[in-house]
Amino acid sequence: MERGENGFSSQSQVVCFDNEEKIVARVSPENVSWPNGPSWLNREKYANRQSHLAVTVAQEAIKDLRLTESYPFTVDPLRSGIVMTSGTSSSDELGALLPRLASESRTSSKALPEFLYDEVPDYSYIKGIPSQIGQFVSEISDFHGSNVAVYGEGSCGGFAGLSLAVDLVTSGELDRVMVVGVSVSPSATLMDAFSRVEPLAPYVADGVGPFDINRCGSLLGEAAAAIVIERSDLWQPQGEKRPIQLVDVTTTTAPSVRESFKATLSALKNDGDSVDLWWANGAGARQLDLAEVEIGSSVTKAPITSSKGTIGNALECSALVDVALAAELIGGKLIPPIGLTSRIDPYLGDIDVVFGKSRQVSESLGSVLITSLAHGWDCPSAGAAVIRKRDEC
Repeated sequence: MERGENGFSSQSQVVCFDNEEKIVARVSPENVSWPNGPSWLNREKYANRQSHLAVTVAQEAIKDLRLTESYPFTVDPLRSGIVMTSGTSSSDELGALLPRLASESRTSSKALPEFLYDEVPDYSYIKGIPSQIGQFVSEISDFHGSNVAVYGEGSCGGFAGLSLAVDLVTSGELDRVMVVGVSVSPSATLMDAFSRVEPLAPYVADGVGPFDINRCGSLLGEAAAAIVIERSDLWQPQGEKRPIQLVDVTTTTAPSVRESFKATLSALKNDGDSVDLWWANGAGARQLDLAEVEIGSSVTKAPITSSKGTIGNALECSALVDVALAAELIGGKLIPPIGLTSRIDPYLGDIDVVFGKSRQVSESLGSVLITSLAHGWDCPSAGAAVIRKRDEC
């Protein structure tokens, strides 16, 4: 994505895989590569599954954008940076530590800083974790200007990381930023913590998708996504690639999910243009779906779709996946349906949900609203973005 007079433009690459029935989202191991060479062989000793996915999707984004070979200008490593959005790996100590601390802090009589100081020997370690995965991505992409990470569901599916990347570009600190999000299967401890605040779907079947009357909780999935934003004067036409403009992206945290979402949509700049499609969060959780529809419907009456019924909720990078998928639709006339949804809950009101099969529209899609809500009521953050076809130069 690139900064222009009216926003940003985007090219993106998504790596996410599901099975043939499109029911269970999974990352296929044979599609996860690792760079060759002695130095990378040594790095692999310290690389977990998230690292492999992050490096793979970064390589794919670089290849797609042709930043390393035939791109029409030279990449300045110190003017190009990395922002990571990811959770903690189930294989490291934080995967078990952070959910336990989150659970115990809710019933502790101590103030949060005091609680963390007593429970964690090195408070700064929790407060500012360096991103080793970001270092791997920085090396493979030759983007050395930053290595910043946004952890956890507070990132609103990656919108917080995308907002940070925009700030790095608009401030003039960097010319180009790659935002990489990774979400792998949570540990049993983390899944238990998630289900306590907002139920996870106990099974997967047709009729339990987002906005369905029989939905029974969020469906978890795995994914990795990479999005590059850059200054508009750096962007050059590349074959048949459609230039996409990020009009705005914003995130908000407030005392409740409803307040967060209302504030987010109020702050979102849409230049007065009505969007052609609403790519909703569509968690599949009853209360979150209701809150999203009630508030979002006051902003747009556009047709609604979502990815979570097909690839699941990829948590910390779900919004990045949605932005990348929505970008592929810009300029086209086909809206994909929400997976696993067969009967819309009438309690949600008069909403236009695309489900069952794809919908052909008469006019090409020029703009899309993407919304994201963090999982659970005790993590009340929300994010939204508007993308559209970039004006031709």
